[in-house]
Amino acid sequence: VALLAAVVVMRTVGPVARRLDGAARRGRDVGWFIGLRRLADQTPAARAPVAVVAFACAMAVFAIVVSMSLDRSRDLAAWQLVGGDVRVETQNPGIPLPPRLQDAVRARSGSAAFGSALQIQRFEGPAGSFVSDVVALDLDALAELVPAEILEDAVDAPLDPLARGDGALPALLVGNGAAFPDVGDSAQLESGAYVVPFEFVGASERFPGVSTDRPVIVVDRGLLEDATDARTVEPTFAVSDAFELDDELEALLDEPSVLVQWTDRAERQASFSGDPLSVWINRFMVLLG
Repeated sequence: VALLAAVVVMRTVGPVARRLDGAARRGRDVGWFIGLRRLADQTPAARAPVAVVAFACAMAVFAIVVSMSLDRSRDLAAWQLVGGDVRVETQNPGIPLPPRLQDAVRARSGSAAFGSALQIQRFEGPAGSFVSDVVALDLDALAELVPAEILEDAVDAPLDPLARGDGALPALLVGNGAAFPDVGDSAQLESGAYVVPFEFVGASERFPGVSTDRPVIVVDRGLLEDATDARTVEPTFAVSDAFELDDELEALLDEPSVLVQWTDRAERQASFSGDPLSVWINRFMVLLG
């Protein structure tokens, strides 16, 4: 792109200078006339410095655009991975967060969204049975945590339908799966203790704080609690705004009874800066500076 810009400048600077020279003749500024006349009469080889400047400017613009795009991609990837500024989760999704740790997160954060990861749930639909992980999230709290522009870019479907619980439980299909139903289909979540009808109201390739290594069904945690025994959706992770790790919280995280993982979004986003393309762009920007 930069090389093309330099070639275009070399090809067009002469004709453009001649046209401007004609306008400069009718003016009173002799300097403009002399400068444009010399530029118009130059050979293509003599215009090489102009082409070099155009090439450097084009490279600078290209580097800035790519750098901004990379920053945006890293930002989206960090939000996708963490779901907030801070994420606290049990390393075994089947084990809930200790109540004391839940209370500690609520007390220290301005806003927190709790979620439950339910693995390998069995559904019965019109086309037969299938299995999928289910993530039940406090969606209202998550919408307060995640910036609106990030949520708009990260989720391909509106969240409002997921908050309505009339009849079947509204759910979002996240990721891609061969056995996944289509948007508008219905299915029943079947367990030994309950049967919950689901209606799939939207689909998205990704969702903040939800791993898409395999297909996932996202629902509102409060609505799922209402439809089932609340103990089945006890929080296994929490995402919140930023807060400091104090001694009491560190002691709770280090308790051997439950293995808990702490993830900081800013640290994860910074770790993405070490990829080869980012390093090349940063070095090029330093050279330009």
